[in-house]
Amino acid sequence: MRLGVGIPYYITKPRQVCELIRAIESVHDHVDVIYLIDGRFTEFPKTEFDYSIYGVNKLLLNYYKVRIATISDTQLVKRQTYLDMAGAAGLDYLMVMDSEEFVHPDNQNWDLFYQELEEHYDEEDRLYFMWFWVDKKWECSANPVCMETWQKYIRILKRPGEIKYHMNHYTYRLKDDYSVNLNSLLCKKTLGGVKLTGDSLYRDRDFLDKKKVWEQEDFKKEQARAWIALNKLEQLSNVVFVNSKTPQQ
Repeated sequence: MRLGVGIPYYITKPRQVCELIRAIESVHDHVDVIYLIDGRFTEFPKTEFDYSIYGVNKLLLNYYKVRIATISDTQLVKRQTYLDMAGAAGLDYLMVMDSEEFVHPDNQNWDLFYQELEEHYDEEDRLYFMWFWVDKKWECSANPVCMETWQKYIRILKRPGEIKYHMNHYTYRLKDDYSVNLNSLLCKKTLGGVKLTGDSLYRDRDFLDKKKVWEQEDFKKEQARAWIALNKLEQLSNVVFVNSKTPQQ
């Protein structure tokens, strides 16, 4: 069973390197490969560089089993990149994380986690929840979140090379699915053994303020895409179920 991890990141200050290293080291000894996607998200306010500060990627390549792609683009394009890289490598599963996240120190039963991956591999489901402790030291912006509680997020994707992000950063469909459905892949089960958490302790105020701007802009675009899709579905239902009725004799 081959498991990888995908992490997008953008390091603008030396202190943030500690954040990314913490994320990597929390999974490094338990997975086959870590895909790191370096670059500024499109909506993130412009800084001097579109990619992480000098020396970061060389440091990571010297010490960790990582594969790095440099892409400054939208969130969906960056995140799709690690799905495609995992697919090209033939991975069975991919865990998705953000750079400020890491495995919860009190929930690291990797044997149980892999056991569940094995048990679920032959079923049709493609997406799985993981538990995430929302720490009060994590600063959220646009996405509504209940603090200091356990939440379930989609973080495990089975056969990732066959999956694509659809409309936003938490809904998916199969790559060969071009239907008008909002989302063709649903998540129903939660894996145990390993849980995640995160905080903002390595991020300075300037970065957090820029992140807030980006999250708000990205959130509005994701909501707009969902609204357009719903509107198209409504139009289609009118055509199929109303306009196509045969006249009564």
